[in-house]
Amino acid sequence: LEFTVTSKTLGKLWVGQGRTGSESTSEVDLSGTGLLSLNGDEFLVAGGEDFQRNGAAIGRSLSQVQNNLDGHGRRDRIRYDTPKFAGFQVTTSHENADSLSTALRYGGSFGGVKVKAAVAYSDDSTRNGRETINGSASVLLPIGLSFTIAGGQQDDDRFNSVRDNAEMRYAKIGYKFKGLEL
Repeated sequence: LEFTVTSKTLGKLWVGQGRTGSESTSEVDLSGTGLLSLNGDEFLVAGGEDFQRNGAAIGRSLSQVQNNLDGHGRRDRIRYDTPKFAGFQVTTSHENADSLSTALRYGGSFGGVKVKAAVAYSDDSTRNGRETINGSASVLLPIGLSFTIAGGQQDDDRFNSVRDNAEMRYAKIGYKFKGLEL
């Protein structure tokens, strides 16, 4: 269940279960292309392959350990989105288990060149000991060529100092053929 209150001058307030303030910040992409494996999503090829130790499956698959370090997904939360100002917008949320998410997003065009970007900070330390910084950016040129990058780092206090950080990096070059609809 989710309730929203929207104002053109004050922004939008969300209350209930839904996307957190930092969700989708690793997935900014203007290419309009699809891949077998999106940036950090489950691998569709070999995603079900189990890791093995001494020839025996250890109960974890590749798709279970792949993570694009992108927001907190859907949760019970209070979220606020500011109005857009010169292409910029801030989205922030306070979620169940005292977690926080904040993102700065941008979208604009310059002489036919489209630009879209997002950067986020998520604090889930009271729930599971994790703090995450992530972001992504994409540029689409008028000729159809696009460039997309994403990255993130997660500090996880649940593990010892050898395994306490996870990192994600992603880059893609795409091309949109004009007039081609699939």
